[in-house]
Amino acid sequence: MNLATDASIPQEEMDSLLLELKQQLRERYPDGKYLRAFHPKMHGLLQAYLDVRTDLPSELESILFTPGKRYEALVRLSNGSRTVASDRKKDLRGFAIKIIGVPGIKVLEGKKNAVTQDLLLANYPSFPPGTFKGTVKGILATSGGLLKKIFFALTHLRTVWRALQSAKHCENLLNETYFSQVPYHYEEQVVKYVLRPKSLAPSCEAKDKDNFLKERLQENLRKSEVQFELCLQKREANDPIHNAAIEWKGPLVVIATLTLLSQEFDTPARRTLGENLSFTPWHTLHDHRPAGDIGIARKKIYEIMSAFRHHDQAVPEPTNFNC
Repeated sequence: MNLATDASIPQEEMDSLLLELKQQLRERYPDGKYLRAFHPKMHGLLQAYLDVRTDLPSELESILFTPGKRYEALVRLSNGSRTVASDRKKDLRGFAIKIIGVPGIKVLEGKKNAVTQDLLLANYPSFPPGTFKGTVKGILATSGGLLKKIFFALTHLRTVWRALQSAKHCENLLNETYFSQVPYHYEEQVVKYVLRPKSLAPSCEAKDKDNFLKERLQENLRKSEVQFELCLQKREANDPIHNAAIEWKGPLVVIATLTLLSQEFDTPARRTLGENLSFTPWHTLHDHRPAGDIGIARKKIYEIMSAFRHHDQAVPEPTNFNC
């Protein structure tokens, strides 16, 4: 099965997208201190453990998911908007996991011997543009003038509707369910990932109305650890691989538990690390690489934009969650 390499990504469209994203960062951060092109607002970088089920079914065992295996992890929670804005605004929320202690050779050059692997999720089950071509059209249109935006909206009503649905109010990041949105290889299978809370966390009163998600995260994690179930969503016959706008209907299987430790995370060192670390879906073992149209495109997008943001200065991958 070679589903991760059977999508063709047009070079001209890729070049146009990268040129636009770089120009946006130059205009947004004229001092050259670039934040991420997407998900720039970080709520926190958290220490966690990922514990693989001891009774994981044998057909789901892999180098990464070995029954009973415990990994350290770093988790970055964020807002999805391209600009840093108030938490009161409707938005997509991101949940990026860097698993630490993963054996084996990784895909990306320069990180092949790293002991980390990334998994990126967001709190909406599908990817509204659906395809790489749809993503390019959307970003270029929304970066243009009013007439260009109106024309795009009128000619892409379904995409705009899905994008509006994906941006929603959030009261507590710990009570959201997060989705990989796009498919991944799982050795000989193709799957999606879902991360769901095992129980609901209380939402305390926040003083800073523009940054209340961080305040509530701090308050909850001062008091106790918080657990999520990491699930596989198996692909059914009609679930598409190359159109990520369509939700899959396959069943969920719990494969691991993610435990966010009780902690004080809002420190200068943790904030700096959270801003400097790169998270990319292609920092992975080959058997768990992304599949499909969007997955293919993300390899070059993340790699080039990360290098641009860091001014080509590579940031070392962590070897434990205390670094």
